[in-house]
Amino acid sequence: MTIAEVLAWKPSVIDSLAEYLYDKRTIVVRLQDEINDAKPPESWVAPARVDALKAYEDKRRLLNDLAAQLSDLALAAKEASNETEGAQKDLHAVLDQASREDYEVNHQTGEVKPPDLEPSGDPMRPSPQLEEDQRLHEKALAEQQVRKAELVDLIEKALKRAETADVGLAKSMADVANNETRGGSGSLQEASASQLPPSLDGMTPQEIAEKFGNEIAIDTMLAQLEIGVPIYKAINLDFGGEAQYSVMQNGDVKMSLKTAVGLGLGEDSKGVEGKLGAGAFTEYEITFKSQEEAEKFLDGLDDAAINGLLGGQGARQAAVLAYINEHDVTSAKVGVYGKGEIGFETPYADGGSSGRAEGWYDGKKNGGEFGIKVEASLNANVAAGDSGVKSGGSMDFSGEVKTDGQGTPKELTLKGAVTGEMANSKFGLNLPGVGAGGGGDVELKMDSDNVMWHEMNEALGKGDMSRATEIAMDHGSVVVRATSVTTNDQDISSIEGGVERTSSQHTWMRPPNTNEFVSFDPDNTRPAADNSAARR
Repeated sequence: MTIAEVLAWKPSVIDSLAEYLYDKRTIVVRLQDEINDAKPPESWVAPARVDALKAYEDKRRLLNDLAAQLSDLALAAKEASNETEGAQKDLHAVLDQASREDYEVNHQTGEVKPPDLEPSGDPMRPSPQLEEDQRLHEKALAEQQVRKAELVDLIEKALKRAETADVGLAKSMADVANNETRGGSGSLQEASASQLPPSLDGMTPQEIAEKFGNEIAIDTMLAQLEIGVPIYKAINLDFGGEAQYSVMQNGDVKMSLKTAVGLGLGEDSKGVEGKLGAGAFTEYEITFKSQEEAEKFLDGLDDAAINGLLGGQGARQAAVLAYINEHDVTSAKVGVYGKGEIGFETPYADGGSSGRAEGWYDGKKNGGEFGIKVEASLNANVAAGDSGVKSGGSMDFSGEVKTDGQGTPKELTLKGAVTGEMANSKFGLNLPGVGAGGGGDVELKMDSDNVMWHEMNEALGKGDMSRATEIAMDHGSVVVRATSVTTNDQDISSIEGGVERTSSQHTWMRPPNTNEFVSFDPDNTRPAADNSAARR
């Protein structure tokens, strides 16, 4: 396919198709109660009962197939829309860069033509100077060829991304047309949720888990930052907050640096206030390639604060901010407390026992991104031992709902502690004994690409966090960790006042809308199949 073809595509039309299919799938899934009620009753004894049951089962399976087909098409269309839009952005970026460097790109053939270079020199010049001119000319030509190859590679990657999305959607349509997408014999919801987007279709659980490796934390450190170095007993650095960094399954280290001091974010202060009302905290997310890099960063925080000492508090904050921005800052949030101060209102914004919510705005995200902290709980009956007697169990979660600038929810993340009984009841996972100080935690995540997001959006719109938690538990991505927690008073870099370390003794991950967990050995980030995980 050509550059011109991809740029002519309309991802918004594909996205509208996905939304249409999602709506129709929701209508079908909601027929479950009617299907249950339509089953011939056990009390009916008649010669026609056998034929009636067969006809009922045939219709029920056909409806399951329809739910699965609508889900498969909706997922494929949604992914095709996202990937096509991404491919177009990639192409526009490389074409703009090529234009700025005077490279010509043929939108039909993809050919990249470098700019013409001046002649290598005047042949009448003395031989040594002529040779130097020729050498510089050949060097410039070689550099052009290297740059040309780089631009061609970027174009080919963007076209490949578009082609993959196109093929994935075409395959989904062909499978549905040929009645190869089936819904199985379970519920309509199970038939719907069993479908995967084309990018995950055919991958093993291990491959899927590796794909999500940058979202799985294996080891976490949480420490209070108290950069308070007194000088002549009259001057004290008062930059404070907390730092939490996690070693991810793929080896990256993600740090969340939250400061009580409202550092500037390079935003127009009036613009931020217009969106949020006031700034009460600042939080950065920084990605490092190793734990050593993360700790080296903390080493430099107090040095940066000291460097700005003589200029007063404003200069000190500016010095710390400049130091932070030298690193790979992937998120920068400024936040407030209280629903009334947030530039938009949603029914779930004031969730939680205190009736208060923490809201933030992240200007680094495309178009700006908002978030609301939420609280939720989940109740479940848990079998106690071999007796089969069930007792009540519950989990409390805290997390956040991310929204776009118009307040439309697009992602939910919930985190909470988990007991062995609850982990086994909900997920079929047997958390190993972890001794004193041990326990477990669970993280649930869903976004707008999930096949069940419409149901999630409905629950959030009604403020029904219990229902939202159930949907995330059943259909979102899930990470469960058996952990041990240690606390010490050792100083690490500029950190004073105690460090809490959460170490994963065992980690399980389940991708969205799948039933099988993949197990991770914390000493080896390569995933391995977990035979103890039960399928729901």
